[in-house]
Amino acid sequence: ITEARYGDDLIQRLGRAGRILGKPDTNQPSQAIALLKESAFDALRPYHGQTLSRAEFKQLVPQHADVLPPKQNLQNYIRSWAITELFYPIYRAEKMVNETAKVELERLFERLRDLFQARANHHSLSAYFRTDYYRGLWLEQTKNKPIPLTRDTAQHVAAWLRFRGEAAYSPADLEPHLQDLLGHPLEEQEFRRFVASQYYLTKSLFNFRDSFEGPTAVIHDPDRLLSSQEINSYDLFHLAENYTVQWLADRAEFIRLCGETERKGDLYGQLVAHRQPPLSLELVYRTHEVREVFERQWICCPVAMDGLQLRARERKGDRVAMDSRIVEAIESQFVPLLIIPQDLLGHVIRAMRHAPIYNRRLTIDFADDQAVVYTTYTGSGAWMAHAELQTAFKIRDRMKSDAIIL
Repeated sequence: ITEARYGDDLIQRLGRAGRILGKPDTNQPSQAIALLKESAFDALRPYHGQTLSRAEFKQLVPQHADVLPPKQNLQNYIRSWAITELFYPIYRAEKMVNETAKVELERLFERLRDLFQARANHHSLSAYFRTDYYRGLWLEQTKNKPIPLTRDTAQHVAAWLRFRGEAAYSPADLEPHLQDLLGHPLEEQEFRRFVASQYYLTKSLFNFRDSFEGPTAVIHDPDRLLSSQEINSYDLFHLAENYTVQWLADRAEFIRLCGETERKGDLYGQLVAHRQPPLSLELVYRTHEVREVFERQWICCPVAMDGLQLRARERKGDRVAMDSRIVEAIESQFVPLLIIPQDLLGHVIRAMRHAPIYNRRLTIDFADDQAVVYTTYTGSGAWMAHAELQTAFKIRDRMKSDAIIL
């Protein structure tokens, strides 16, 4: 039993039911049930009772693309960030082999770059991951210690100043002035957060499939509301949006009330019922910056931010109170984000309507008590969406730079 929102999902998932490769018995017919939207079900109803080959079914489904559209293939991600993701194991391998093998690895990279039609080059990607390595090393060496006023620190300060839109400085020029630049506790805190955010952002790219997808909850489900298992673990966001849950104090209380389990999660609870109507979780962020400065640094490109909180809203728009542990579930994590202003929302809807990733609402409370709503993609979705929306971002920047100043 499966579900399919897209035509290619339907073809692939029904095909799995008939897969016989490697099985000892190849003569038993398989049975599959696909759960579809009512409009897709109606479109396929005329074929009820017919026997179709796999090839015939594969030709049939695209004829109903209006109700079973093809999944967004995210080709722009393949041509942009995917080559960066794939370069990381090559970069690591180059550190462990001789010169002859390094030449072969460079040739491998060139073949991958041609295959993906990517513009990145070996030198720039090596510099990208080398910078990330030294950021991680610096964070580890300075953890719970005063910031050292060294050339390494100056290197990261130079990147921080560029991020803030200030002039470009060399680390050598900055080193004598580090005490002035980082002397205030707030400046030191913001500098550390910048280095950490850049480190975790890069980490989310080369650990793409393990990128942030949200915290996990272990749940007791005696009525099998979620799955066929009495004890299971699942995405906390999905559970909070779609189920009424009695949240328990901790793992020990869960085991005492619900039984032994090897599963571990960020929260533990018992499923009570399906929630009607479902909730919609959104993100909230509070900053001491004003909107103009914030948007110059943080929107329309992948970033990583900590300090995010969750807020629940019913589909009709009313706020709903949540357990404080859910509200704060991601507050201490650096979450990869793509923050998109509302003036681009129409373009986002058109470009991403058939993509297998979903956006969320993000409300930012600025220093001047202004609250502004944005659209955001999180985790691996931030990288995917950025690749698809780059053209819109460039056009927006060009229109702003060409605006008439009165």
